[in-house]
Amino acid sequence: MTSKDFVEVGQVAGVHGIRGAVLLRSFADNPDIFAKGGKLLLKGPGENIQEYILESSRPYKGKLLAELQGVSDRSGAEALKGRMILVHRDALPELEPDEYYWFDLIGMEVAAPDGSRLGVLDAIIETGANDVYVIKDGEKEILAPALPWVVLSIDLEAGVMIVDLPEGL
Repeated sequence: MTSKDFVEVGQVAGVHGIRGAVLLRSFADNPDIFAKGGKLLLKGPGENIQEYILESSRPYKGKLLAELQGVSDRSGAEALKGRMILVHRDALPELEPDEYYWFDLIGMEVAAPDGSRLGVLDAIIETGANDVYVIKDGEKEILAPALPWVVLSIDLEAGVMIVDLPEGL
């Protein structure tokens, strides 16, 4: 298995107390990933992946306070600090046609309909009405609305998105 087989869904953000509890920062929309009894895959040094069972987890000051099987003291928890939490790509829910995971889009080359390069999709901003794609080319930044008449095509295999920017962008 390669790192492309996994998706980062969070990070061990810190420790809490002396009994090995950790604070988790979630990047996921689905809280079930952090349910009691679930498995956490933590990426360690050198692409080493270790599996832990969640003994408990609950919201705590904007993060999750969790206890992991086999981590029973502060020094054990400290050793996990900063590690990324992974989930296997195959465990993610199937998407509808023309739906994409953000992590698949970020880093794509973005071009105009005539093929001219606009830059790379650097970030996605979630707004109430529609997402906004942040396209960067060096210092230049373009904000493009993620609307069907603007985003003409997305080719995940080629890593290219074609956008027809409205006047003024």
